[in-house]
Amino acid sequence: MKRDGGDKQMQSVWKLPAPAKWEKRFGRHPTQKPEILLDRILRASSQPADLVLDPFCGSGTTGVVAARLGRRFVGFELETAFVKIAIARFKDELRSQLSLSFACASEKWSVIFAPKAKRQSPSWAQLVREALAQLGGEASLSQIYERVAAHERTRTVPTWTCTIRRVVREGRGVVPLGNGRYKLAAA
Repeated sequence: MKRDGGDKQMQSVWKLPAPAKWEKRFGRHPTQKPEILLDRILRASSQPADLVLDPFCGSGTTGVVAARLGRRFVGFELETAFVKIAIARFKDELRSQLSLSFACASEKWSVIFAPKAKRQSPSWAQLVREALAQLGGEASLSQIYERVAAHERTRTVPTWTCTIRRVVREGRGVVPLGNGRYKLAAA
């Protein structure tokens, strides 16, 4: 979390925007949280392949972000209307990468279970490394964005630029040169 904060301690008050319109495209939930909030929480508190439990999952924001980050997810929700929204969001986010199962455990409880996604597309770090390789091994962040924008994965993840910026900052196969330029790390 320090890396995301520019090597400074994360503050206890986070200023984040409300859920964007595209996050509510399958329906509205009265207390829906923004995906950026759950992204920060899950990255701070879990590792890829960990199991995330949301006993009051509402419209499934936690599950969508968990799957995006490579976490497994189990969620419970009483309201069938919200479960339908969550399932639509899962299907939209993961397309054919995830086998989704849905079951009613009783008349009162609905369960959504998403096992770990099978990544068929390259990771974001791989996309950054490929972009740098195509650009001769060295480029600015804006040039990296232009190359990565051509990949189909960016069309399904509206916040992809934040993810690319995080990959570059964390140095996953990338070395900062200063003045906003980066190069491929030696293999």
